Amino acid sequence: MSVKLASDAATRGDSRGASRHACEVQTTCQPPSAWAKDPWPATIRNIGTSGLSLTLPRRFERGSGLAIELPSDDGSTSTILARVVHVSPFPEGGWLLGVSFVSELSDEEVRQVIHHSDRKETGGAPPAPSPRSVSGVLFQARYVIAGEKELLRWFIKHLDHTGEWPPAAGKVLGMRLIGGGKPVRLMIRKCQLFGSYWIVDCKLVEALDAATLRMLGGA
Repeated sequence: MSVKLASDAATRGDSRGASRHACEVQTTCQPPSAWAKDPWPATIRNIGTSGLSLTLPRRFERGSGLAIELPSDDGSTSTILARVVHVSPFPEGGWLLGVSFVSELSDEEVRQVIHHSDRKETGGAPPAPSPRSVSGVLFQARYVIAGEKELLRWFIKHLDHTGEWPPAAGKVLGMRLIGGGKPVRLMIRKCQLFGSYWIVDCKLVEALDAATLRMLGGA
């Protein structure tokens, strides 16, 4: 992943007047202060050199800073820093955000993002995952850390599973993490679909050991 650094150009307000290109590209975003933690899944709806619009399940207030991942043709991603200039409810659920880039994109960078949307529409994208694989799942669970209740959140790009999806409320799932750690057992509370991403509210069935907790970003 590469990061596009800010130039001396500051945010110049709402850039919706600039040329925008409609698209539908899956991405992630997060406040710059939360860098390297679990990002929020989002969908880019249009993009231009000075900004873009995206939908996601949570609200960010006007003026908030965001770090947004953008795909490249070589399969890598770059991160662009932006500021929210308008926010409104999205009819299909979640929120629609318009953002202005801190440092403008080149025409080539915009083309690469649009190209990812074009490949999806023309069938040039890689084959869809099998019925037993789900792309884009954000898990959320409350957990007590050092006597304080914290919200653990971890994002899985590709989740392999058995049985039906989405799992019903009350169902217990076992999750084995790549890289070690104790298997995690979760009781499902609610599953919600936002665009092509799932948000799963759940309860940890048993306490986590220190290694697993660190892998989930809780320590």
